[in-house]
Amino acid sequence: MTIYYEETIRIRNAVTDFDGDPIAPDSQIIQIFKPDGTQSGADMVAPTPDVDLGSYYQDFDLPAAGPSGFWRAVWKVTIAAKNGYGIIEFQVISIAED
Repeated sequence: MTIYYEETIRIRNAVTDFDGDPIAPDSQIIQIFKPDGTQSGADMVAPTPDVDLGSYYQDFDLPAAGPSGFWRAVWKVTIAAKNGYGIIEFQVISIAED
């Protein structure tokens, strides 16, 4: 999938226990990082619950321009004072490079 600057992307995450059963976390933090490792925008702390328990999504508006490359979404969940992390990587290119 090709993602361009100025698009809105939807990042999804399923939160489960060790048995694979869906659970609701106590808190969530999503951070988006540019290819150079710097954070893009502020922390997002209120992802939208999807239809199924433990399933969430967060929409993110990409900036108007920037370097092409692989971006990362780091999704941290906290359940009973224990943290879990998920990393979602996606590639963004400039329309000029397409």
